[in-house]
Amino acid sequence: MNYSSFGSERLFLADPTDPRICRDRMELDRIIAALTKPELLALAMFCALGLVVTVALCILVPSFVAVAASLQT
Repeated sequence: MNYSSFGSERLFLADPTDPRICRDRMELDRIIAALTKPELLALAMFCALGLVVTVALCILVPSFVAVAASLQT
């Protein structure tokens, strides 16, 4: 039985990417997917809530700024 020699060889291309695929579109999809992850959105909401609470305390309680400054030193 005669087996062909090229059947077990792998073909390596010099440039395996297809030039018809738009790489910019794929990168944009990856960025959008990363920004819409639930974990990232939850972290952003938590940080925004902390910022709002801090600003509200600075405005409503004038001595909060002095207390916060004394705690940092």
